[in-house]
Amino acid sequence: MITCSELQCIELVLLKNSTSSFYIAIIIIVFLVHSEHYNPSRNIVLVGFMGAGKSTVGRELAKIMRREFYDLDEVLTLKVGDEIFQKLAEGEEGSFRQVESRIALELLSKNRAIVAYGGGTIQNPNLLAQVLTRSFLVYLKADFETIWQRIKNSNLTRPLVDRLGRNGLERLLDMRSHIYEQSHFIVFTDSFEPPFIAKVIKHAFLQ
Repeated sequence: MITCSELQCIELVLLKNSTSSFYIAIIIIVFLVHSEHYNPSRNIVLVGFMGAGKSTVGRELAKIMRREFYDLDEVLTLKVGDEIFQKLAEGEEGSFRQVESRIALELLSKNRAIVAYGGGTIQNPNLLAQVLTRSFLVYLKADFETIWQRIKNSNLTRPLVDRLGRNGLERLLDMRSHIYEQSHFIVFTDSFEPPFIAKVIKHAFLQ
């Protein structure tokens, strides 16, 4: 359980004027759960529900920090093939997670990398413990309605969407939230563009 005494709250005010490039009026609040400093060679691992923006933010973060970026889903496709995702579509989640956890653990051995995990990757408690010890774990958090709109507007194939539907996905987010919230850093992404979110994460990591 996170209490107020365990949080450092950073308020960044961002205001946007429709006639200029200046930002004038939006507020973002992010939470740094632990106050310790992080080894600058650590990987930064992004987690969150599908549609939270992990891949997009990850690429932006890698660009501004001059690091390599790895998307776990893309690495899975390269190493195993697209058929691994068919297991999710067919309800064989256990088989999928076993392979996913192995590849996710391999990515932790990278140095100074930005890694975007899948929405359910850190459900594995052993993997979560490794990630918390060996990386800076960031939860990209968004309201379900925001996530649902992003999913509907996306051209990506998502097996769980077809299998669970809107109500099932909302329940799944509720079930996973307590796992995501064990991250070192939580950032609310609903109203902000990926470049800005990437800068917030970089600031938190380097402070």
